[in-house]
Amino acid sequence: MSHEPPSITPSMESSSRIINRQAALTRLGGSEQLFNDMVGFFREDAPQLSEAARQAIANQDDAETRRTAHSLKGLAANIEASEVVRLAQQLEDLGRTGQLDEAPAVLHALNRAVADVMTASERSE
Repeated sequence: MSHEPPSITPSMESSSRIINRQAALTRLGGSEQLFNDMVGFFREDAPQLSEAARQAIANQDDAETRRTAHSLKGLAANIEASEVVRLAQQLEDLGRTGQLDEAPAVLHALNRAVADVMTASERSE
């Protein structure tokens, strides 16, 4: 099995803007297996965390909003999904400061970014 990266096609190039595979591999010590595991964890856990964040926001639960956003941020950071990291950080900050009025709009954008990562990770399998 070759460890050479595949040549980049246009769809893979757009995927690389969503998930920075090279940066993630560097972060993970070059381990393809660990990268694939991290992508799998993201695919498995991100939808559940997004739903938990939605429920926390609906319940005006600052602490749970912060916790779920922080967990989602960590999953995304492992695979260098920078837009998810950025939006999850915004949501985490809103939970920390108790300003959940803005949270539904941030969560909406975050859910779109999560969906983009899910699609990009399907293409890279």
